[in-house]
Amino acid sequence: MATTRLATSQNNGPKTVSQLQATMKARDCYRELGDQKSEALMLSNMSRLLLVDERDQDALQPALKAVKIFESLGLVSAEVNAWQFALVAMISNGQTQQCLSMMKDRLAAFDKADQRAAHASLMLVVADCHFADEDASKAIRVSREALDAFAALGDRRQQAAVALKIATLEFEQDGFDEALKAAEQAQMLYRDLGVSGSETEASHMIAHIYTAKGEPEKSPFRQESLSLLESMVHAVEQRDDDAYEKAAVALDKKGSITGDEKFEALKPLLEQDNRGVRDYLKAKGVEQVGPVDTARHFDEKVIYSNYRKGGLQYGPAFRGIKGVWRHGAKGNPDMEVLAVVQLPEDSESWETKLQILHPGLSDSCLQSTAAMVAE
Repeated sequence: MATTRLATSQNNGPKTVSQLQATMKARDCYRELGDQKSEALMLSNMSRLLLVDERDQDALQPALKAVKIFESLGLVSAEVNAWQFALVAMISNGQTQQCLSMMKDRLAAFDKADQRAAHASLMLVVADCHFADEDASKAIRVSREALDAFAALGDRRQQAAVALKIATLEFEQDGFDEALKAAEQAQMLYRDLGVSGSETEASHMIAHIYTAKGEPEKSPFRQESLSLLESMVHAVEQRDDDAYEKAAVALDKKGSITGDEKFEALKPLLEQDNRGVRDYLKAKGVEQVGPVDTARHFDEKVIYSNYRKGGLQYGPAFRGIKGVWRHGAKGNPDMEVLAVVQLPEDSESWETKLQILHPGLSDSCLQSTAAMVAE
């Protein structure tokens, strides 16, 4: 009966109440039968389902119970797997430090028992915990220790998985050169092992790294991505939702195209129908098209210093610039200067109550035009 319910829980779609109920009934049956291993497997699966359903607080106890049972049975691989679920739940519940403390004890126990593979696997869970605790450097260091451990064990598949994990961690910290080395190591190991799906995953990471480095032409998917970019632009032009989604998803996965390149490809469409194209892309979740339109700030102290060098010395009442920005390049006929001007705080009350613009303010507005020619 319990085995049948386990099969049901594995085959139904995630996030369904019936799946969780089936797993709980299977857990109860195994408990009655005294089958601790299967009971722990059901507890671990319960935790996974609860996490998928975003019920993180409820997921913690079954995960920890599974950990204890697997520990008592000496099933170290299953225990480490249950620890992963416990980690996610504890991080969500703000118990990161407690989780680190608990895993530190288990690492010591694995080390004492010479359970090197389990020790290395649990180190990866510890790395995730450090990363969740916003300590990326420790997460990378611990992951590298695990990589060395798996290399010593001769476990090349785990080596590849950890190398790819390190590549991801380094990439998220903008450590592109180190990320590239790790991703290429993972790619090579997966290729030698004949694991094509994971090799492709490593290749995707390499593509994203090169793109982030500003060298998309070195990406292994460059030509394919250029073709996808053409398809995406054509889909935008035709307002073909299905074709757009297909091309955009594939392009995001493969990387190899910079934001500027996407903008340049869309430029002809934007010139024809700027509002329509932007509205269409916004409906697709694309908030920014092209470079961010910003204004350059100029220090008002530098502006007044330059005026003084030119022989113009303004008194306190006529130094009203509090901030000045230039929107557009020097010499551009469409350039704009934006300024914040204000009377000095020690101005007399009658000056602040004038019904006409104070001469100091009007002059400060004129002064701000110095930003038009500033380098």
